[in-house]
Amino acid sequence: MSVAHTLLQALHQMGGFEPVVFFAQVPDVPASSDGLPGAELVTRALGWARWAALIACVFGFMIGAGSTAVGERGGNTMLARRGKEFLLGSILGAALVGLGPEILNAFYSA
Repeated sequence: MSVAHTLLQALHQMGGFEPVVFFAQVPDVPASSDGLPGAELVTRALGWARWAALIACVFGFMIGAGSTAVGERGGNTMLARRGKEFLLGSILGAALVGLGPEILNAFYSA
């Protein structure tokens, strides 16, 4: 026999200790986000982060378009290629920011 089992038997004999009742006191708490402290702050911060990401994508698009135009006109292929990368990254970033909540909801409800 283990030490814990022997200790539980001794406690049971001394005072009517019921180990099954003692270990079964775990309440069933439903998972809910209602009333969480700070939930409104987190939601507001995520909204601001989303707007900041969209603004960064717009600036990236403008920088990419300018770099592509200057690179193509001036014969600088490296600058034109980097501008096209900025354009593509900005478009994909804006799409990801816009579709992010829908993607998360699709995974969450699956």
